[in-house]
Amino acid sequence: MKITDICVDHFRIPLDPPLSDSTHGLITTFGLVTVRITADSGHTGLGYTYTVGAVSYTHLTLPTKA
Repeated sequence: MKITDICVDHFRIPLDPPLSDSTHGLITTFGLVTVRITADSGHTGLGYTYTVGAVSYTHLTLPTKA
C-alpha cells in the first residue's frame, strides 16, 4: 500500500462566547488542523490537532526515494 495523496486543512473556529483561562487569557478562536491521507488501495485516514488562538503556517516535507 502506497500513499497517493495528502491533504492538510487549517481552520480558525470562532468561539462565541469567548473562553478564558489563566494561561491563555481571553480565547476568541481556536485553530483546527486536519490531515487526510489516501492510499492507492482506496483506504483513507484522517487525523487532527487543535491550537488555542490562530493557526500558523505549517510546512510538511516528505522523504522521497531516489
